[in-house]
Amino acid sequence: MEGFEDHSLSQIERLKAVFAKSIFIKPRLNLYEWAQKYRVLSKESSALFGKWQTISYQKEPMECISDPRYTEVVLMWGAQLGKSEILNNTIGYYIHQDPSNILFLLPTEDLAQDYSKRRLAPMFRDVPEVGALINARDSNNTILIKNFKGGNLALVGSNSPSKLASKPIKVLIVDEADRCENTKEGHSIVLAEKRTATYFDRKIVKVSTPTIKGSSYIEREFLASDARMFFVPCPHCGFMQTLDFEGLSCEESHGAVVLESVRYKCLECGGLWDEKQKNNAVSIGEWRATNANEHNKDKAGFYLNALYSPFFSMQQIIKDYTAAKDNAQSLQVFTNTIEAKPYEPPSTSFREQELFERGESYTPTTLPDAIIFITSATDIQGNRVEIEFKGWGSGYQNWGVKHVVLQGNTAESEIWGRLYRELKAIFYTTSGRKLQSTLNLVDSGFNTERVYNFVRLDKRFIATKGASETTSKKEFLSPLKRIAKGVSLCVIGTYTGKAEVFRLLSVEKKDMSGYCHFPKSYPFEYFEQLTSEKIVKTTTPNGYKTYRWVKVRERNEGLDLFVLNLAAAKLLKVIDKI
Repeated sequence: MEGFEDHSLSQIERLKAVFAKSIFIKPRLNLYEWAQKYRVLSKESSALFGKWQTISYQKEPMECISDPRYTEVVLMWGAQLGKSEILNNTIGYYIHQDPSNILFLLPTEDLAQDYSKRRLAPMFRDVPEVGALINARDSNNTILIKNFKGGNLALVGSNSPSKLASKPIKVLIVDEADRCENTKEGHSIVLAEKRTATYFDRKIVKVSTPTIKGSSYIEREFLASDARMFFVPCPHCGFMQTLDFEGLSCEESHGAVVLESVRYKCLECGGLWDEKQKNNAVSIGEWRATNANEHNKDKAGFYLNALYSPFFSMQQIIKDYTAAKDNAQSLQVFTNTIEAKPYEPPSTSFREQELFERGESYTPTTLPDAIIFITSATDIQGNRVEIEFKGWGSGYQNWGVKHVVLQGNTAESEIWGRLYRELKAIFYTTSGRKLQSTLNLVDSGFNTERVYNFVRLDKRFIATKGASETTSKKEFLSPLKRIAKGVSLCVIGTYTGKAEVFRLLSVEKKDMSGYCHFPKSYPFEYFEQLTSEKIVKTTTPNGYKTYRWVKVRERNEGLDLFVLNLAAAKLLKVIDKI
């Protein structure tokens, strides 16, 4: 009997073990804990491959993503901060810990396919706890669809609206929200959000760098959240503050930044932090909500710029800014991706009276010696020709030299002779140095054949043609084209050109690069023309939002002439011989 009892007990213990295994439930972790325990960074997607290590500013956003108190989590983050890996963690977490129907929305289907191949496939391979759950043999499993027990993951491009109106989803992840499209059926993100409506415990994660101020989707979502900012302590006085581009300090030598001198300046005590001190401060920083209220208690928002990144040095940020500051498109990229701020397009916020009052006492024969070379711009109308000569110094500091209006029928030869003589004018600096226009751009939008015949007269004459006025990716300057014997044509990206002109007009200190000087001889009407346009948001026939320069006054020749002169000055940087 005694042996029988022992045998029965051993069977009971085995049965208990089998039963316990059959009802085993994984310990419920939050996203931060899950990443610390399971996540491995793959060689293909990270230079710091290996066991996941959470950076200080990543912890709280991850905890909020898995916290049932929050329905939405918004990240308005810059570059090199690890936001994509947070999204990967979120996908892995929900597959492993809380199987659900997941929709991952990206701007295009091509980007969705690329993301699946380059980022998700390596993660599924290197995190076996997740990879083992993917039904690789499922016939419905594709690059964009991953099935697993209890749910599936669908990667969708915002340019495929038909795929946004399918079955319900519990988890919606949106990457690069500002670049997701507004379709004929409605905005792609709104369409995707509707699919979460049936879940009381739905989770929506939106991540993006911002784009244009006032129309940035991620900016609007962040402002509607509790708007958390990451505060770090000064290593000298302990004052808690956020890091901002304006806090960077550096020395200059011969007009160039000394990169080795770049430091961060404390807002409170003025103490300077080196790279190590800055990174140490970030490592012990904390998130603070700046907009918490009853209406957004379930919506956590996080703002972070590249200054917080341990992978992006302050020297590199200054270097990138220096390279970008003289080009409107590059400056927008810097503002969006490094500062993580929406870019505010230049507009006619300049009052013509203020520019008129800049008038200085110099003439075409007593020009400042700081002028290195002169350009000219010519605008052709039916009954007149308008010309402006500009002098250029270092850093695109510029001087209005002479503004001329030639009245006459541009369909006849006489006025073209007067134009030729005018473009050959001689100017003098106060020291007696003689100057003549080095490059002359002539707009060919009116009387095109006459313009082409005219520019054949001199190799310093170049015809121009304006490109689209919308926010296309058209560069300010296109390579010169030889369209006929003796005729060179330059296509001008007018949207970008006007943005650059208004950036120069915004420079307020005379000794700074890009400052615009004007002589007292310029009439008030010139400045009305110079500030005659502004940027407005418009809707295309297909329903897409875009931006255009529109006139607020009928006459805009002053602005057009400035754009052409700036184009000429930039061309002289790349043309070896004129």
